[in-house]
Amino acid sequence: MRAMKALAPLLFCLTFAQVAVAQAVAKENAEGASQARRDGVIIGRVVNDAGRPVAGAQILLVKAGVKIESGAQSSSADGEGNFKATGLGPGSYMISTNVPGYVVARTDSEGDYHRPGENVTINLIKGGVITGRVTDTFGEPIVGVRVEALKVRELEGGQKFPITFREMIGKFTDDRGVYRLYGLEPGVYVVCASNDQAGLSGGFYIGRDVLTWHPSSPRATAAEITVRSGDEITGADIRHREERGYTISGKIIGDASSALMSERILVMLTSGADRRQVGMTSVFGVKSFAMSGISDGEYEITAFLPNPRETDFASSAPRRVVVKGADVSGIDLKIAPPASISGRVKIESSFAWKNPCEDGAQAKDRATIGDVLLSAAPEDESRPSIESIAPYFRYLRGVMGGAPDEKGEFTLSGLAAGRFRIKADLPDDGWYIRAITQPTSGAAKKTVDASRNSIVLKSGEKLSGVEVFLAEGAASLNGRVVPEKEGSKLPSRLRIHLVPAEASAADEVLRYAETAAGPDGGFGFKHIAPGKYLLYARQASEKEVNNDRSRPAAWDAVERAKIRREAAAANNEIELKACERVKNHVLRRQP
Repeated sequence: MRAMKALAPLLFCLTFAQVAVAQAVAKENAEGASQARRDGVIIGRVVNDAGRPVAGAQILLVKAGVKIESGAQSSSADGEGNFKATGLGPGSYMISTNVPGYVVARTDSEGDYHRPGENVTINLIKGGVITGRVTDTFGEPIVGVRVEALKVRELEGGQKFPITFREMIGKFTDDRGVYRLYGLEPGVYVVCASNDQAGLSGGFYIGRDVLTWHPSSPRATAAEITVRSGDEITGADIRHREERGYTISGKIIGDASSALMSERILVMLTSGADRRQVGMTSVFGVKSFAMSGISDGEYEITAFLPNPRETDFASSAPRRVVVKGADVSGIDLKIAPPASISGRVKIESSFAWKNPCEDGAQAKDRATIGDVLLSAAPEDESRPSIESIAPYFRYLRGVMGGAPDEKGEFTLSGLAAGRFRIKADLPDDGWYIRAITQPTSGAAKKTVDASRNSIVLKSGEKLSGVEVFLAEGAASLNGRVVPEKEGSKLPSRLRIHLVPAEASAADEVLRYAETAAGPDGGFGFKHIAPGKYLLYARQASEKEVNNDRSRPAAWDAVERAKIRREAAAANNEIELKACERVKNHVLRRQP
């Protein structure tokens, strides 16, 4: 007992010293992050699934809103997996790495963009493998044909990420007809092959035969293959059907053709049923196109004209094409000049002297307007968004939105005619979008709510005067959905909705938020305006999950009213105060 009493002061001193050291380290880290932000530095480390450094990993940083040639910086990780990018201006940067056989481990909590001052960890996991043999109708091996694995959804269901070139590029069969596709992200895949020696080339379907899908099927009945990290799936054999396909051909016309028709034009074919890419071809210096190897079915075909001197592209309206036992010709794709939206971002402070969401250190090193990233998403699901098209244009990888300048002025370019909603990736957890307005036409200087009714653009229109108002005091909410009855299983494809509880806010679209629940029922919301909400979990259809998630259900007035009724019936109300950070909230879902 005496020994314990004697040790007590010493233990207290040790504990106090540990706390002091931890506080000093935290202060040093915060100051280091502040200096890194001011110096335009992003540091990071690449590690594998065992936590060991990946030496020599190639790193590429691309600034959002600019062309890849002018906004890219490349480097390599050192022997400890560390990398450092310097001289970066304010803004948002995409960071990618390429290590053969490995893929980036993605989680819903990870952002797509990073900003100066951040310390980034890139976690790599071993990619999956699919291997098999391609044979003809007599069982003989087919040598030198290209085989591709197309990712159709994530393991948990739905498409969380757009298709990438990693998933599009296939491999050729060897002298035994054997192929081996490696470095595949975890997910569910279908595998296809062409019998033409030209085969597939980086996603460009230029052969004459209809693609045969594993095991020996058209696309609609292709067998799905589940791939997990490090898995090697063998025996994914393909017996080619040797079915001659049909050709879709036509010419490209339009107002945008005069100055840039000598540039490369891409023609993309998507299926009418599930809106997945079916084929793509390119033309250069000519105004006609042809795409072969197409099976019977309903499709949509669209032409895209990237501008090599600007960060945008022109496009045609999608044309519906029906292939039924014969070639289809005479398809005219009229490329229209791109439209744009320009305006200004403004940050409003509703607090007298400082934002209570910040402590002293944060106030000295807070985010700026230049760190905000804006994008325009089409309200019409038949029109592809820039996010869904950009991966097909290697040199347009940076065109994923617009970053305001130091005055808050921005331009979103490369837009087709249609209705658009402005989205914002906010760098500060204390910010939320309070309002989006646009000027009315005519002499009277008035503005209208662009978030409730969306922004309508005509072909080639240069709309200006749009204002995006950011407010301080945003709340956040993290929690988990659990079944009402203990021991029961949660249904798949759960989507969690935040619905404004006040009747007066029924049509305030910016107050609505939704996200997908994780496999364990976890969910999270950030950048939420203070107020009362109804928290609601519902099971989404497979079609809904596979659609473009940049189009929330609340954008549609009918769906918005339906979700509001269902949320009111579930009656799970929660109040979020300014700057409040709610954690470990439990939402019980009724059967």
